[in-house]
Amino acid sequence: MKKTILLFVTSMFLLHSCSSDDNGGGTMPEPDPDGTPEPTVSVQLVNNATHGQILTDGNGNSLYFFSKDQDGQSACGEAGGCIDIWPVFHVEDLILDEGLSASDFGEITREDGDKQT
Repeated sequence: MKKTILLFVTSMFLLHSCSSDDNGGGTMPEPDPDGTPEPTVSVQLVNNATHGQILTDGNGNSLYFFSKDQDGQSACGEAGGCIDIWPVFHVEDLILDEGLSASDFGEITREDGDKQT
């Protein structure tokens, strides 16, 4: 009996942890009738209860602007662990959410050769 209860509780935990949240990010696109997936945004505006509207990637991860990144140079390098804390965001074909302007985004090549949006 204890094994059955444990199995049930574990199953419910797994099902709950795999369910999607409703924060507006990270949803997979539904394919249209001909089987082609609908395009998704790579940068979106999301309402955050604490900070208001914030930028996130298509998976709902918060994006940031590092004010020390200037003149096409990234100030967040591998030394000091900065890159481990703030991973680089880059997409080849930027698709923006409504209300965002492509002119507000750019691309640089970092010292390590990685590109950054």
